[in-house]
Amino acid sequence: MNIEDTWDGHMRRAPVDAAKTQREPASLALRAMQVFIALVCVWSLIETPWEVSPGDGTTRIAALLLAKCLLLAAGAAAFFGVRYARPVFAFLCGASVLAVASTLPFEYAISHELFTLSLIECVCKVALVASYAIWYLKKH
Repeated sequence: MNIEDTWDGHMRRAPVDAAKTQREPASLALRAMQVFIALVCVWSLIETPWEVSPGDGTTRIAALLLAKCLLLAAGAAAFFGVRYARPVFAFLCGASVLAVASTLPFEYAISHELFTLSLIECVCKVALVASYAIWYLKKH
């Protein structure tokens, strides 16, 4: 085997090697999941003024702000594809839906405005969990 044979083999494999290194475009499932991650994070910020009442103490406000920061940090990590962040964020959203959806009938009886806010939150989070499941199934 001489240098010419090695060079010829390298040149024949060059298009195949180049094709392996090129990144394939993001799938529709991945883009949908990223849209819903961003939507959940933005909606979390939008509904914050309704979650704070004038009679709340500093401890409750601090806990709310800490929870919002943790959710936004997990959402940002999931959006940018940090390892294990997407399943963790999907789990947080799924658990949140289970907690919030059970109170929807009571919120409807008390305040239609709060019911609407919680319903939108639940729909966004269910859509995120569904898009994560579809993305995961297509990936694996």
